[in-house]
Amino acid sequence: LIPNYHLAVTRDLGADPDAQDWAHSVHKYEAACRVTAQILAGEYGIGDMADALSPQPEQAHREGDSVLLSFSCVGDGLYTADGGAAVTGFSFDGAEGALIPAAAEIVAPDRVRISIPDDADTAKLHYCLINIATLAEANLCGNDLPVGAFTAEIQ
Repeated sequence: LIPNYHLAVTRDLGADPDAQDWAHSVHKYEAACRVTAQILAGEYGIGDMADALSPQPEQAHREGDSVLLSFSCVGDGLYTADGGAAVTGFSFDGAEGALIPAAAEIVAPDRVRISIPDDADTAKLHYCLINIATLAEANLCGNDLPVGAFTAEIQ
């Protein structure tokens, strides 16, 4: 691992996915504020790193036909960007490398329960594992920031 490495998630600041340069946000100031908060907290002790980071996946445990995933750095709790109950963006590996989307819901301020679809490989759980992930495709947020893409090993 790389020491003192952090990721400032900015996919909520991106341009329209149909734009020629969708990956590079025109919202530079907002992106810079996120990076600056992490640098100040991590390098200079100004502020709290837990307030500067997007929610971080901690543990994924299988419980019957679902996976319970816990997060740190959630601020006042996890929520969906659209205010709805359904969490979008989770998937499992399927046959021949295909991803199988999975239904999910927030069950506690720092926990999400993900249903395991039929024929899913349950060794790993993915979030936001697509090329262009807007908040419609992956809507989980916390700490006033979107959750970044990740793959978690299921215990």
